Amino acid sequence: VAGFSSRGPLNGDPQRTYPDIAACGVNTVMANFDSEGSSYTASGTSMASPQVAGAGAQLRARFPALTALETKAVLLGSTYDLAAQNPGLSRNDYGMGLLRNDRAHELVLGGAYGNGSLTSVAPTMNFSMPVVGGMGYQVAIAWFRQDVMSTAWSDLDLAVLDGLGAVIGQSTSPRNLYEMVRFTAPTTGTVTLRVQGTAIAAGVTQPFAWAFGEQAPIPVTGSATTFGAGCAPECTSINEQGGTLAPLLQASEFAYDMVAPTAMQILGVDVYTQAIVPAGVVMGIYTMVGGS
Repeated sequence: VAGFSSRGPLNGDPQRTYPDIAACGVNTVMANFDSEGSSYTASGTSMASPQVAGAGAQLRARFPALTALETKAVLLGSTYDLAAQNPGLSRNDYGMGLLRNDRAHELVLGGAYGNGSLTSVAPTMNFSMPVVGGMGYQVAIAWFRQDVMSTAWSDLDLAVLDGLGAVIGQSTSPRNLYEMVRFTAPTTGTVTLRVQGTAIAAGVTQPFAWAFGEQAPIPVTGSATTFGAGCAPECTSINEQGGTLAPLLQASEFAYDMVAPTAMQILGVDVYTQAIVPAGVVMGIYTMVGGS
């Protein structure tokens, strides 16, 4: 979190944490004012805030049926947890985490969001969510004030219960207009999301939206080593032809080495490339057999 970042709690309302979400605001490259052919780089909350607003606008443009309330829940529910990278800081420094526009789109495409409504007569709603044991998940609820002229609004709490009804995660902030829980599923099956209205403003119905998804994994930084010179002894066993790496416009091979901080199971690999050759060029992906 940058030193200039806004910090909570909210002035005049110490029980309301702030901000709700964080976005990149350091060395942000953007369009230059009155100059089509150049860019402008700057830092500040004025760079981070438009990214969140733009992410919400993009979601609603791609998914026209998405409401503003659902959009808020989706953006919160798809954030990346920043706690590990910011020891000693709290949600009053980075909110629920870093904006992840890509994961927000994945969440909506997967249909893992919806709406509910609470009243003083029926102040609790339960939802069932499928989970895989050992996987990390996060769920967010959000609601709006019913009377924007008042500083009093509904207080909703969120809890996650396992198959036996035991609470495995909960969020009960008294003054926010959202709650969010991150948890690890104890077993494969379903968990229950319990939304409870501890106070319904003015006794009216309180609509809310929810969003649910997997936690973003902690990124592992890898390194790239070219085949040929400099990669022995692997070159002779993996790159049968050996030799020095050919120019990039010809046949080329690369090796990517990743050292994980802890034991993990690799479920998939994404490779992003940029080609300056005609379409139809064959790419092969090879893995070590019996290696680490």
